Amino acid sequence: MARRCYIGATGKAREAQYMYIGIDDVARPIKKCYVGVGGVARPCWTGLSIPEYYGTVTGFSAKLNAAAAPVGNILIVAGGGDANNTSGQSVTAEGINKNLEMVAVPDLAAAPWSGTSGAAAEDYAMFGTGSNENSAKVNIYDKNLVASYLEGVGTDANGAAVSFAKHAIFAGGFSSVVNTVKAIDNNLVIHELADLQSAKGGLAGT
Repeated sequence: MARRCYIGATGKAREAQYMYIGIDDVARPIKKCYVGVGGVARPCWTGLSIPEYYGTVTGFSAKLNAAAAPVGNILIVAGGGDANNTSGQSVTAEGINKNLEMVAVPDLAAAPWSGTSGAAAEDYAMFGTGSNENSAKVNIYDKNLVASYLEGVGTDANGAAVSFAKHAIFAGGFSSVVNTVKAIDNNLVIHELADLQSAKGGLAGT
């Protein structure tokens, strides 16, 4: 669990996000701080993680307009197309574990179209199907990598998908240019959220 450090500034407690220490005239980021309590080193502060290059994956088949979402310790990449199938109707899904090893993942349960989107809701990885007869469905993988789908969501091509507060949120899209926003929680319940101020496609979210 992260430990926090606060510094008083202008009468308010401000959270320290980064700390540095000078080593050989270079500012080096501090990742963790410890304090001695009862003869034991106890963590008292953990900084924000700093992305670092880790390596490459072999055996992965990259596709156009595919989407990615995590579940457990697996990152699933699904859907998309290739040079001969640019509309992106592939049902293929591939998994990558934290050691950058390929993991077998079942195909998507509902065939996607171009511009699928991916997000996670704690125990599930979810993929919008885009703009075809399955556009009301969202593909789902649980922590056991069992594939299924959820009806009644209505995702659209090239909309945005984000993970937020244990929900997967799908918004917008432009096969018909929509402004709808829907969230799916960890119990696979669909929630209607306030619409976007205007219909938009080609969205991205974090």
